[in-house]
Amino acid sequence: MATIQPFAIPNGVRARVQASTNLLRQYAAMTWPDAEQFYEFRLGPTPLGVPGYPLTPAIQRMLRLANMYADLIVVEPSKMIVVEAAVVGNPAKISQLRAYANLVLNTPELTVYAGRQLVELHLWAVDHELAHQMATAQGQVVTIFTPSWIEDYLSQKYYRRNASPPGTSSPAPENETPSSAA
Repeated sequence: MATIQPFAIPNGVRARVQASTNLLRQYAAMTWPDAEQFYEFRLGPTPLGVPGYPLTPAIQRMLRLANMYADLIVVEPSKMIVVEAAVVGNPAKISQLRAYANLVLNTPELTVYAGRQLVELHLWAVDHELAHQMATAQGQVVTIFTPSWIEDYLSQKYYRRNASPPGTSSPAPENETPSSAA
């Protein structure tokens, strides 16, 4: 019988960073270089509790790990911007961003920024017509930012391994060589 040896997951940067994270960090560095920024910030009050057990500040911080989080909160002198980033726009993100904005108003650590205009912003590399219309109808801002690496990313993600991206020749079937295909 085989045994399983447990091991700790090493601390440090995630081995695989999502493309939306790269998109967000690149855009934020360019757009808000001097603003206060909070990445993956847990939002809202602590929703969980243990009946009959006092919630110390340390326990509350631990339980808040179950809270939802926005991709980015940007604090400027007159406004607070809640950002949800995605490579391709998606209608499901509309309500998700609205939930984050509602939670921001109830987040104890963010009460020091109360009174600022709250802006809900979608950051996409590829626009989605329906999602764009829905977001703007809800008063949300949609920003399209398409850095040069997006084309390569989309080619790798959305084309099958055996298919060729547009503009290239098709690969030969596995059992045929280019000379025997004729």
